[in-house]
Amino acid sequence: SVERRAGEMTVRYSSANELARAALVAKTFGTEGDFAFRETVPFEDVCLMVDCSRNAVRNVETVKKLIRNIALCGYNSLMLYTEDTYEIDGEPLFGYLRGRYSRAELKELDAYAALFGIELIPCIQTLAHLQALRRYGRFAGLFDADYTLMVGDERVYALIEKMFRSLSDCFSARRIHIGMDEPYCLGRGRYLDENGYEETAQVYFRHFVRVVDLAKKYGLKPIVWSDAFLTSAYRDGTGEPRLPAEVKAALKTAELMHWDYYHTDSESYEEKFRLHEKLRVPFWFASTAWENRGMLPHNTYSCKVCDAAMPVVKEYGVRHIMQTMWGDDGNDGSLFGSLPALVWFSLRARGREEDDIKKEFFALTGYAFDEFNRIEYPQTFCGKYTDDRADPAKYGLYNDVLSLIH
Repeated sequence: SVERRAGEMTVRYSSANELARAALVAKTFGTEGDFAFRETVPFEDVCLMVDCSRNAVRNVETVKKLIRNIALCGYNSLMLYTEDTYEIDGEPLFGYLRGRYSRAELKELDAYAALFGIELIPCIQTLAHLQALRRYGRFAGLFDADYTLMVGDERVYALIEKMFRSLSDCFSARRIHIGMDEPYCLGRGRYLDENGYEETAQVYFRHFVRVVDLAKKYGLKPIVWSDAFLTSAYRDGTGEPRLPAEVKAALKTAELMHWDYYHTDSESYEEKFRLHEKLRVPFWFASTAWENRGMLPHNTYSCKVCDAAMPVVKEYGVRHIMQTMWGDDGNDGSLFGSLPALVWFSLRARGREEDDIKKEFFALTGYAFDEFNRIEYPQTFCGKYTDDRADPAKYGLYNDVLSLIH
């Protein structure tokens, strides 16, 4: 809480994170005379995830600047999404020439985040989205099809164990996001050639159990993207989950994370939340700050997505939420261009209204919220682009503008 009485400010806090949050509140409202500010956060995690794999491995100083900013507006955990862009022992080609983080850099960032009460959580891939490794003959034989690893190949699990061993040493967090989303063609490539046809769900679950067991060996609690998990659990179309006993056992030490970046209606979220609830395991919800389509953000759209999801998140008692910042279409944009969406997400989670959010944004950045958000004007000037993820700014840059006129 933050109070000002008779020109004297009193701050009560129980963690470094709460103190950082109080600092921004004091700066925002401290010049308005006496006030009393108390904030209740209905979440254990208000997390941010930043894509550090596709073209933009953020350097140490940039991540530190980000940590300071998100601590002030109430985030208490941070994930750096690294597919192959971190150092692991015995694998010199892992992240080679891709700006990978060294072990020393990860330890430095972990310690720095802790100063602000931010838990730095490793966020990697252990099944799909590892296409960057396929360029090297050393790793080419580890793949089933496209960018999906070969389930059952002991070399795959030896590599994953190296990942866990290295990251468990670099991070003080005992939680780890292990990805496993979008494993397209799982069991349909080399796996099919060598093992014959097997139901995709069986292949997926076998890998899930094996990876969770490896994480447990290093004292790590996995978080898993839930899209492929849901598809596997509800594969018979009855609307009721079907999970093998060994998967249920593995879920006692793992959590699922549902991602949805697209909907501006609450009903879409309710449908998927009901499916997660039937699994009877804790689950996270991940939204996004849209900037991965080009060089400019879609902050207005991101805020609408947040406002549609947040009431449902609270209704279902979800305790962990995350705002993502993906960069899978070039990672061309500024990391800080999405600050309006980041501030909006965290403060909406706290039940704050628009006027106060904009006041805090000004205190954080020195810019009026609406003025800063004019950065997205080349994306939204046509009006119809406000509610979708089109990227006319990029089309215009890389095409003859006259060819775009219909």
